[in-house]
Amino acid sequence: MVTEYRRIAEAVLARDEKKAEMRMHRQLQRIGDSRPSRRRRTPYRGRVITLPDRNFDVARLLDAMVAARVSEVCIVGDAFCRPIVDAFDAHPERWGLARLKVVSSSGMMWSSEVKQRLLAHAPQLVMIDFLNSSEASGMGRSITSNRSANEGARFQLGKSAFVIDDARRAVQPGSGEVGRVAVRGVVPVDYSRDPEKTAATFPIVDGVRCAIPGDYATVEADGTIRLLGRGSVSINTGGEKVFPEEMEKAIKTNPAVRDAVVVGMPDLRFGQVVAAAAEATAQYPDGASLGPIDPLLRRAAAQRQPHVSPLRRNGDGERGVRRRSGTHEARRARSACERPC
Repeated sequence: MVTEYRRIAEAVLARDEKKAEMRMHRQLQRIGDSRPSRRRRTPYRGRVITLPDRNFDVARLLDAMVAARVSEVCIVGDAFCRPIVDAFDAHPERWGLARLKVVSSSGMMWSSEVKQRLLAHAPQLVMIDFLNSSEASGMGRSITSNRSANEGARFQLGKSAFVIDDARRAVQPGSGEVGRVAVRGVVPVDYSRDPEKTAATFPIVDGVRCAIPGDYATVEADGTIRLLGRGSVSINTGGEKVFPEEMEKAIKTNPAVRDAVVVGMPDLRFGQVVAAAAEATAQYPDGASLGPIDPLLRRAAAQRQPHVSPLRRNGDGERGVRRRSGTHEARRARSACERPC
């Protein structure tokens, strides 16, 4: 299989798109039509189900999963899972997913609250949250089920992953020191035509080339890591680093909040202050119950003592940035939403 993928890559590099497409199609057929061999018995037999729609249609996805008796599905964090559990809540008897065994996710935050809501509808599930990035694979994973509860931001390190400080020394478990997650072994060659970024992201650590995408974390006493967020999007307020993911997770514990985005806003005194845009759930359409968000922000960041700006209420009663697309706040929030993971 590795040899075949190497041939596909060579065809792409040679700009022979037709040959690359043909080889990829042939390889997908082999995967879908795999049968146990004498030398090695494969644990899974089946096929891959894809949807041709350009937009995410929850009902269409769940209908296809039921019709095809899907046992495993891959999603992208809360962006996919929250609409799925909303659909289950609205129509609890419509979809029977007793055959679904595993749900995996990678690419963005998958909150504990949404995982628990999914488990309430499908208690047989095992949910695997992979910590990966474009630059590094296998940084860690988190497994949640009815038998194994896990916090949304806590991961078991991968075999080739470790956490280092700014001096590129290993962070000791239980020290409370904040470091960056690194992966050694097979890593990308470089960023195209960007030697400075390549040198910063793929340095040599203890004689081995590593990938350090910039995800900050602390190492717990048991060896697991608590993910804080990507350093490139952290908010520097009065010299303190605040990670938006921590703030967003805290805000989403409010039952009136469907989604939230935290950004840094310019401030003359502190350089930046923490601000948030929150979307109210259908149960609270006027946003009247979003008041407790400010205390949630302060409580979540108490150890870092950030300077939190109060959320403003717009004309519709919702808290967050103004709806008018031309405002500075809206542009900042939209930019944060579109920023790749």
